[in-house]
Amino acid sequence: MKIHYFLFVFVALVNFTLSGQKVPTSAVSTGTTSVVSPSDLTEELDFASANSRIYFHAKEFIVDQSLSAIAPLEDGYYYKISAPSLSIRLYLNIDAVPLNDTLFILNKADNRIEAIYADNFYDNSWSSFIYKDELTLYYKNSSGQKPQVTILSYSLELPKNQVRTDDFGDSDPCEVNVNCSEGDNFEPMKKAIARILVKNGSFYSWCTGAMVNNTAYDCRKLFMTAEHCGLQGSTFSNTSDVSKWEFYFNYEAPDCANISSEGQISNLKRITGAKVLARSDDGGGDDGSDFVLLELIGAEPPNFEPYYLGWNRANTGSTNGVVMHHPEGDVKKISTYTNQAVSGEYGATNTDTHWLVYWSKTANGHGVTEGGSSGSALLDPIGRMTGMLTGGAATCSSPTQDDYFGKLSYSWKSNGTASNRQLAPWLDPNNSGVQALSGSMCGDTIPAPKDSVITPSVYPTSFNFRNGNSTLNFLDFDDTIPIEVQIFDLQGKLKYRSDKFTPIKNTPTKIDISRLISGLYIVRVVGKLTVEEYKILVTNVQ
Repeated sequence: MKIHYFLFVFVALVNFTLSGQKVPTSAVSTGTTSVVSPSDLTEELDFASANSRIYFHAKEFIVDQSLSAIAPLEDGYYYKISAPSLSIRLYLNIDAVPLNDTLFILNKADNRIEAIYADNFYDNSWSSFIYKDELTLYYKNSSGQKPQVTILSYSLELPKNQVRTDDFGDSDPCEVNVNCSEGDNFEPMKKAIARILVKNGSFYSWCTGAMVNNTAYDCRKLFMTAEHCGLQGSTFSNTSDVSKWEFYFNYEAPDCANISSEGQISNLKRITGAKVLARSDDGGGDDGSDFVLLELIGAEPPNFEPYYLGWNRANTGSTNGVVMHHPEGDVKKISTYTNQAVSGEYGATNTDTHWLVYWSKTANGHGVTEGGSSGSALLDPIGRMTGMLTGGAATCSSPTQDDYFGKLSYSWKSNGTASNRQLAPWLDPNNSGVQALSGSMCGDTIPAPKDSVITPSVYPTSFNFRNGNSTLNFLDFDDTIPIEVQIFDLQGKLKYRSDKFTPIKNTPTKIDISRLISGLYIVRVVGKLTVEEYKILVTNVQ
């Protein structure tokens, strides 16, 4: 069914005097309000989402109106948009805000919710919060200058929560806020995570992604998410649309409790605009690892201090870790896994493309993933990225189902031979060949880990059990840091795990590996914040 929309938005001129008082929004008429019904909008959003792995929650309507072309009322310029029973977001281009001028966004109750003025203006591209039924743009030009503002468009969406219509609050109740105790060991890493407002044609959706480090440590604004976040059917967002994607950093509750308004979010930072450097081009995981690597190109907000995630591209499943994400576009949540990630695939063409993860119940909930979590980074115990979320079956009602994360090890070079289908040229521009990289803040040239297991001597590296050599030896640990030894086969299955212990200086640590069968194994030595990995070969098992 083809749906027709008829929406007329204009600003009526009202001739009266309020002695310098702000004109009430009731006096600013829209003339004809939107005839877009919730059922019509639902049908259009469902149709756009039908062949996609994400759900489009909003549709754009073009305005392209200069605010200065509208005759002002007594105390400034007004533009009002009304859409009963729907929620509205406004998109502006702002060339400048002169000193003493202020741009306000007012809700239906005539309350000033947002304000832009000279001291907080930093980017030409700007979008509002969500408002139910109507919003009014009010430009108070105390300078006497005409506003340098263009109303580009607005989007309409269904208010999921009839009481609270902001973006937060839409995730399911089992989710855990990132500033609960579950996030204590990932304090710097959470700064890398951002909520993404994705644009594809006329439609918008939510996803999650993260800033990511590279071996040059050059603070390049590299950002990872899932390719399917940018797909509508088989069509990826074009260059113009990607330049309008919005990235919200620090969009989180200040502590473990849920919040009741976006005004309680402190230190929110937003960047608008990116360009694509590389993507898997695999139909969003149909025959690959489902990644897109972006470079943020928009203006940085003041005091923007992101963390750049480290990464581990070894094809060995991490034994535990977390994912930090924005389910349904909500404030940042954290989900925890305590069982080892295992190898698998999301599509039916290629194998070994994804990590399968099962979530665990923790002190404050049983975090899972939802729509909007797509693209979020799977982190190992020390906060390094190992994959990006494609999808899965885990929900709050079925929290023990699995989720699938496209492997960083596969994304490195396995989706294609060209640089625009690989991570390697971008994350390792120095061609160092390193398997893992530490995360850092900008300004850290070579970030030093907060602890070190001091690379031990591991011997022997080849075992012939028929000759009686089945003891793995470690020497030269730092003798102040508790460690754990883990051994994995090449399929990522855990074959051995020691208890945590503190080594004795100059005394070998011995581990009996006589139960291993012939094959190549990865030995992992895990400190509090670092991991060392080694390979051993077992042959001629008795």
